[in-house]
Amino acid sequence: RAQVRVRGVGFRERHRREIADATRLELEVLKVAAYSLSMIDVLRGMDFQTRHLLMALQVGDREHIARALLLQAIHHATASDLRQAYRYVERAIEVTADPNDPLTRAMVPGVRGACAYLTGHLDEAVDLCEQAIDMFRHAPGNSWESSSTQLFQMFALRFVGDHNVLRAKYDRYKQDASERGDRYLESTLRRVCVSTFLAENDARGAVRELVRATWVPPAGTFHVQHFHELVAWCEIGLYRGVLDERAQLADRFPRLEGSMILRVETVRTQYNYLRGRLALAVRAIMTTREN
Repeated sequence: RAQVRVRGVGFRERHRREIADATRLELEVLKVAAYSLSMIDVLRGMDFQTRHLLMALQVGDREHIARALLLQAIHHATASDLRQAYRYVERAIEVTADPNDPLTRAMVPGVRGACAYLTGHLDEAVDLCEQAIDMFRHAPGNSWESSSTQLFQMFALRFVGDHNVLRAKYDRYKQDASERGDRYLESTLRRVCVSTFLAENDARGAVRELVRATWVPPAGTFHVQHFHELVAWCEIGLYRGVLDERAQLADRFPRLEGSMILRVETVRTQYNYLRGRLALAVRAIMTTREN
């Protein structure tokens, strides 16, 4: 990222015929790695993302540069740098190979919605993501983009507290993900939306949805999905007044703290809020016993 700041995002465009097939293949690999990891293992996704952007600028491929700039915007927003994030979005619009491409047009409000969520502009995030989701219906080849936009919308709705809308979208998005075999979306949704079942006084439903969430990563890793699962078990425990042994706090908190995802400001904020609530709950229990 320091290289990007020093270098800038200028480039000399090259025609498709001037770029070797092996080079384009390498760009595609970097793009897929960046996209795949960014919503799972954020800092490693950011690494691949920056490599993709630097190579795209060096090669001069407009399509890859525009896509890389859009994803770069989201990564800057993870540190609440909305101004810089939107600069990348505007630059992506300037250099896009085809401004009328349905996928690119849908990605712009989707990325802005993600940036709005990551910087605390929740109502704006919900509206922008809704706009993007509607546009993605008319853009082929958007599985990751559409799924990620749906998740950012659900993240925002959860903190807005509109559980009626959240539940309706949860049922629709989860069914669609299941029919498409999208484990990434379905598994994350089941973890993120536990609070909606608790808002309906359905703790059993919350546990049921959570245990059905499947995520089988390499041993020893801690992903964003694990963080959402940790929050979900704690939410259920706070609601019931007792933590389920499946929460495994003694194991999960150290793994979270040893991972790099706490560098994402929204994750760090939720983590601090969760630890504070757990501390207050423990203190309340101790006070009750003393009395």
